Amino acid sequence: MSLNRWLTLIEMVIGCILYIISFCFIVRILYRIYKASKTGKWNLNVSPSLLIYYVCWAIQIPTGMVSNLYVLINWTPNMTENSNPINPNVMFWTSIITVCMSAIVPVSVFFLTVERILQIIYPFVYDEEKTRKLAVVTVVTLIICFIGNFVGICMELPLLPRTASCQTWACLMIKTGGRVYSYTKIATGFLNTLSGIVFLYQFWRASRMIHPLHTNQWAIRKANRIALIVIGLEFFLNFMPQVTNMVLYQFFGIVIGSYIGPYNLITASVDILISSIVYSQTGPKKIFQTQAVEAMKNKSKESNARPKINNNNLFTVNVASTV
Repeated sequence: MSLNRWLTLIEMVIGCILYIISFCFIVRILYRIYKASKTGKWNLNVSPSLLIYYVCWAIQIPTGMVSNLYVLINWTPNMTENSNPINPNVMFWTSIITVCMSAIVPVSVFFLTVERILQIIYPFVYDEEKTRKLAVVTVVTLIICFIGNFVGICMELPLLPRTASCQTWACLMIKTGGRVYSYTKIATGFLNTLSGIVFLYQFWRASRMIHPLHTNQWAIRKANRIALIVIGLEFFLNFMPQVTNMVLYQFFGIVIGSYIGPYNLITASVDILISSIVYSQTGPKKIFQTQAVEAMKNKSKESNARPKINNNNLFTVNVASTV
């Protein structure tokens, strides 16, 4: 009885549980955004880059659950090369969408980083119109990357006979070794690392110039911290495991997933779980509540004033006067 089979089972179960929890948080976030945009008392405009990031995960998680459940349902401890209940072709087609989405999630993180850098360096120039233009560029880039990965992965077809015993996605990648997928993630990972360093420096530099009691600037700093967490998770739980896998395959011909199971499922599920929890705890609702109190305090000092809190680019709140 191979240890890899039990690792696959354990990682699949843990990954599915974390994915379900994360998906609940994401749905809650997206519903909160939708509900806030419909309210008459205040208006919420979420950063397109952050919204795209969560939408990508909202697609990846349910599509990934399909392939994971298929493997779990057909898993047996006594599987052999001659008696493998998991059909590699079914696993291939039920996994291809989530694998392609996994490749483009780091791309959305890169554009989120670029957005934050522009917001810090050019706070008065980088307006809502430019934000929308960047969102269009982001979506177009994601579509191109998705199509490229889809075509590259399909180059594995028809699957070789040796894949008949495969229980993980990595095991299926024999002809190309998933090169398009790996190159996309590694190239984007390097871009995310470089842009993350620039963003970290700009964030540190800007934090020294921002007065902590300034309501609008406090929101910007809060938004930047969330972006930093997303970037950090992307580096440690997405980029580094992929680099390790790539090095082992290119120099030693080792497909690590064939030995330790679907480890990417665990790292990805932990990644989105942490980022969704952090955003839920410090997201638009809490920001609105905190800033609304500060805005009303400022309003009492000015006659006929209408407090306005806007343009932190992750969650923008306009508080209308109710008096």
